[in-house]
Amino acid sequence: MNELKYQITQLVFLVLLGLGGYWALTSLDTGVTYTRDQIVEVQHEQSSDEQVNAVNNETVLVVEDEPVDTEPTTPVVENELTTSHEELIADLQAMVDAKVSIDSGASGDRVGTVQEFLAVYFSDRTVNIDKDFGPTTKGLVKEFQQKELNGGDGRVGPNTLKAMIEYLEN
Repeated sequence: MNELKYQITQLVFLVLLGLGGYWALTSLDTGVTYTRDQIVEVQHEQSSDEQVNAVNNETVLVVEDEPVDTEPTTPVVENELTTSHEELIADLQAMVDAKVSIDSGASGDRVGTVQEFLAVYFSDRTVNIDKDFGPTTKGLVKEFQQKELNGGDGRVGPNTLKAMIEYLEN
């Protein structure tokens, strides 16, 4: 009799656990997804009144939810693009001066800077700027090195950074 009670208790527990798991999976919010063009548009709009919070010594861009227009976006003005490139060049040059070397597994603002460059270089693709040097970022760096440096291993060092700066200046 005790064994039957034990088995029924176990069965009820498993059913409740399964229902709880089902409820959790069906009620999770997938979050908001932005396309690359929407992120670039928001960054350009907020350049004058950017809201920044310091969290763990990293800069976090605060983006308020706004309705997304389905109309085509206006082309980027050349002066805004040049200013953006100048900031990116300065960040890359600071990395060259510090003799930075970045490889798989790295993360942080410096990786984000490299990913920003890759987004400019591979403008026909969507480059995720997540400040994490994963296999996708390594592959894009390697492809850049193949085209601009006639070979490379996917690591970002001073020579690759100088080639990035040279590309942006031309």
